[in-house]
Formats: sequence, C-alpha cells, structure tokens
Amino acid sequence: MDERRHTAFTGRRATVEQWVGGRLTASAGFIEATHVQLDTGRRIVLRWRTADFPAKHPDSLGEVRLDPAPGGTKVVVHQTGIPEGLGEGLKKTWRSVYLDPMRRFFSSTSNARRALKEATRKGMMPTPGARPRRRPILGPEDLLPPPSDDGKKKKAAKKKAAPKKAAKKKPAPKKAAKKPREPALKQLVANFSPTLVER
Repeated sequence: MDERRHTAFTGRRATVEQWVGGRLTASAGFIEATHVQLDTGRRIVLRWRTADFPAKHPDSLGEVRLDPAPGGTKVVVHQTGIPEGLGEGLKKTWRSVYLDPMRRFFSSTSNARRALKEATRKGMMPTPGARPRRRPILGPEDLLPPPSDDGKKKKAAKKKAAPKKAAKKKPAPKKAAKKPREPALKQLVANFSPTLVER
C-alpha cells in the first residue's frame, strides 16, 4: 500500500491510492486494479486486470491475505474470474513481480535500503505530495450506516405534545454563532456497501 516501497520492491513504477475505490497501477501500467475492500494489515481485495486481458473481459477479483507466521508473514493470493488461458501466466506474474521480490525486500533493512536507493537513482520514485490523497484507508466500521435518529424524533414529538407551563419571561442570553459542522466521514460513506461476487 506504500507507493515508494511498492515501486522499490517490484523495480517498476507503481501508484497506490490508499482507500476503498482507489486505483492501483503496477509494473509500469501492465497491472491495473481498484481496491474493493481493505482490512489493514490483514486483507486486500481488488478488481484486477493486466494489459493482456481481452478488452471486453471483466476485471478479475483478487484477494491478498496476510497471515501471521513464525518469523514473518504468510502471503496468500486467491484470484478468480481470470480469462481462459491466462491462469498460469498470472501465477508466474504474482510470483515474479510480487512474492519473490517482497521476500527479498523485507528480509533485511539493507536489501530494502538498496532497492529504495536503486529506484530513486532510476527516477522511478513518486514525488511526495505530487498527487493529493483524497481519502484515508477505510475500515469496515467506516462503511456502517450512521446511527438512526429515531430517538431524537420521538423526544421532539413528546415536547410538542406536552402542555406548556406559564413561565416568567427572561431575556435570552446571546449565543455565539455556531460554525457549520462538516459531515463525519462515516456519514459520507454510509451508502457505500461493496459486494464481492465470484465469477
């Protein structure tokens, strides 16, 4: 999910938008994907295609699972909806472009530094701040609908129905003008509900 490390360990320019619905390109544009689900540190689900997919073929569905393992992490890749005849090639792509280079890159800090330096020397590294990040990574809790306001409506209805008591009029204190509240991120994404369909 980190553009600089992704570029460094694959050895080719990558772009990563770190949110659900964000795009990913890798291997200098050979791979294009869109994030469908992100579970930080555990799971990435994407709609995925490579340049050799037939133009009218829908994207495949790829899942990358990160499982704890003694001394590191086990990476499990599961992909469905692959065009006929491309399955073996994609297996090789996952191994040669991702799994083997990741093992080398993350096996030692000196390997990681060397790969980052080499990618910088070749001019492949993204410029920090060159492309604004629109949204942060969203977790499952951010995709839940906002809490219901039925309770507020009931309280307002009770107040309206209650008889008014005569009260002494007091001058109302002056209130400071309230700033308009920006809607919470949860409310902005409340109607977004990704569904996964195996093809």
